[in-house]
Amino acid sequence: MDIKSTGKLIRIINRVAKFSRAGNWLPKMYSTAGLALLFLLFLPLNNYNSTLLIFLVYHAITLAYAHIINSVADLKIDVAAGKNFGVTDFPKYAVNLILGLLAMGMLIIPFFFGGVVFSVGLIVFFLITFYSAEPLRLKTKGIFGLISVSLVTAALQFLIFVIIINKQFELGFYLAGFLFLGQLVLEAMHQIDDFENDKKQDARTWAVRTGKKNAKFFLKISIMFFGLYHFVSFAFGVWKGGLIFVIVLLTSIQLIVDSLRVAVN
Repeated sequence: MDIKSTGKLIRIINRVAKFSRAGNWLPKMYSTAGLALLFLLFLPLNNYNSTLLIFLVYHAITLAYAHIINSVADLKIDVAAGKNFGVTDFPKYAVNLILGLLAMGMLIIPFFFGGVVFSVGLIVFFLITFYSAEPLRLKTKGIFGLISVSLVTAALQFLIFVIIINKQFELGFYLAGFLFLGQLVLEAMHQIDDFENDKKQDARTWAVRTGKKNAKFFLKISIMFFGLYHFVSFAFGVWKGGLIFVIVLLTSIQLIVDSLRVAVN
C-alpha cells in the first residue's frame, strides 16, 4: 500500500470514528469490560472467553448505535452549538443504512440466546432508540428520560451478560447497580454542562425542565449515593468485598472527581 492509499485509509477511519463518536463510548466500554472480567474472576475456572467476546461486541454495537442515533436526532441542536459529529459527512441513505445494520446486530445477538435475554435486548433497543428519536424522545420526559438512559447504557446490557452466564446473580446485580448509578451521575453531569446551550435551543432535557439549581442538587445527591454504594461490596465478605471495592473505585474515581467539580461550580 503506497503513501497516498494509506493516507486515504486513515482519513476514512478518522471519519468513521468521528461519526460513530467512538471517543465518547469507548471509555464506557472499557469500564464495563473491566467489571465483566471482575465478575468472571469469582467463577470456577471455565472457558467464558466466547461469551465475553460476544457480550463486548454487542455492547460496542449498542453504544455506537446509541451515539449515532442521538447525533442524527440532535443534529440541529449540535450544529447551533458548534458541534460536528460527522453526520453531514455521509449521505442520508448511508447514515440510515449504518443505523439499520447496527440495529440488526442489537436484535440478532440477544435473539440467538432467546428467552429472557431476548426480552431484555428488546427493552434495550426500544429505550435507546426512543431516548433520542421521535415520537417518544424520552430525553425530553424529565427524570424518566434520565433514569431510562442510565439503565440502558450499561446496566441492562451487563445484566444480559449475567443472565447468559447464569451464575453469581447477587454479584451481577450489584455490578449492574454500580453501572446504573455511575451512568446516572454521568448523564446528570453532561446535562448540566450542556444546560445553557440546551436552554437556548429549547431542548427540553431533564436539566432544562428542572432548572440548573435543582439539577445540581440532584447531582450532589446522586454522587453521595454512588459513593456509598461502593461500600455495599463488603456484603460479599472482607477479602472478596475489599477486592471488589478497590476495582470499582478505580473505575469510578475520575467520574466522581469530575462530577463533584460540576456540582459545586
